[in-house]
Amino acid sequence: MKVTTEILDKDSNVKVITVTVDEETAKILDSLENKQIRHEYILMLHEEKKQNRREREHCISLERLRKKKWNKVDESVDIEKQVLNMVEYERLTSCLTNEQKWLVDQRFILGKTQSQIARDLDVSFSSIRDRFRIIFEKIKEIL
Repeated sequence: MKVTTEILDKDSNVKVITVTVDEETAKILDSLENKQIRHEYILMLHEEKKQNRREREHCISLERLRKKKWNKVDESVDIEKQVLNMVEYERLTSCLTNEQKWLVDQRFILGKTQSQIARDLDVSFSSIRDRFRIIFEKIKEIL
């Protein structure tokens, strides 16, 4: 059985939301004195339906890729090692500020030298060197 409620979309137009429920649920919803509860319940069901549709579409897309033989694994990549490295990176940088993490990323992920980072930030090399000294001290505390 279909039940409906109305909402206003982002352009302030009335949009009718329709969901399908069993007959007993429909009777309960219709008998509610508090129409706000009915409205919220229908919206919740509608959101669940949208989420399920998105998940189903995602699975269908993956299945299509598999059928087209896109599921080839690159045997040269050690995924376990990469995941462990990521976990260790997160552990070691957890004590750093966002600015310090950015510096670490520039140096060790992107491979920039301290001189390049200093030029990018328009600061002196010694300023960057001092910042890295503080970063290394913080990381040593974790180790």
